Amino acid sequence: MSPVQVETRNYTGIQLIDRNDELCILYEKSNIHDKTLGEGERSLRVMGEEIRSLRINIAEVERQLHVSAGCGAVCRPGSGGAG
Repeated sequence: MSPVQVETRNYTGIQLIDRNDELCILYEKSNIHDKTLGEGERSLRVMGEEIRSLRINIAEVERQLHVSAGCGAVCRPGSGGAG
């Protein structure tokens, strides 16, 4: 092997190592993004469940208010109990 060929081989080997290092860094970044995305999706799911629960609670409180006002199922929300 000539010195030029050895130098070319060595340079190509160094480039391969550098590209491999860059690839590892990109994989690490991708894994971090995937983890962050998963956490965000979980947070959205939890918030959605909380919103549904709160809406159910609001509906129950409104129902109790109408029942306690003596309206039963006749009154509409905001009617002030004068069905």
